[in-house]
Amino acid sequence: MKIGVRLALVAALVLGCVAGAIAQNPPPPGGQQPGAMGRRMQQHRVQQREEAQALERQAELRAQIEERFGRRIKEELGLTDQQLERVRAAGRANEDRMRDLDRREQDMRRAVGEQLRPGVAANQDSLGRLLDGIAALRVQRAQSEQQELRELSQFLNPLQRARLLTMRRVLMDRIEQIRQQGMLRGQGMGPGMGPGMGPGMGPGMGPGMAPGAPMRPDSTRRPPPNPDFELDW
Repeated sequence: MKIGVRLALVAALVLGCVAGAIAQNPPPPGGQQPGAMGRRMQQHRVQQREEAQALERQAELRAQIEERFGRRIKEELGLTDQQLERVRAAGRANEDRMRDLDRREQDMRRAVGEQLRPGVAANQDSLGRLLDGIAALRVQRAQSEQQELRELSQFLNPLQRARLLTMRRVLMDRIEQIRQQGMLRGQGMGPGMGPGMGPGMGPGMGPGMAPGAPMRPDSTRRPPPNPDFELDW
């Protein structure tokens, strides 16, 4: 009993000392930690804020391009509102398939890279299956684009389809040119901005560039996109 009382008294004294120390040295406001840890946390929060703002501007820019491109193809191809929506729906479906293929290829390439690390004994059979899988994904990409073209053929004539593909290629080339110019000036268009961006952009649009597509493993963080560019439309 006496031991228990003494332990209780010691605990009370210790808690009292801790409480007094906290009262004399309260933590920084906002839960920030002092020193290097606090600075790192602050930098991390700033980075998260910047990335969120860049993604928001990227989404706005993408929506502007899609809207302008939609108006252009509707005018040039003589499409009805219903046909334009079907073009976009076919493009979205194709991009969803492409996104899945990109994700699978990234996983396979990552697995290949793991086996090629120095000091790691590569499994020949496993590497062979991975390489065959990557090659098969290329075939599936072509099949996905063929599927979209078949869907477009249900309501667009050959001349309309040919003009649509040409306009898409011109758009892709222009966006790539803008992106390269932005990189030279230190203003990238942001991850995922380029060929294949946006619903309804359709076949031939580089892999992994659809809305919400993940960045490739070797991608680096780029500055936020410049919202003031023009497509000369």
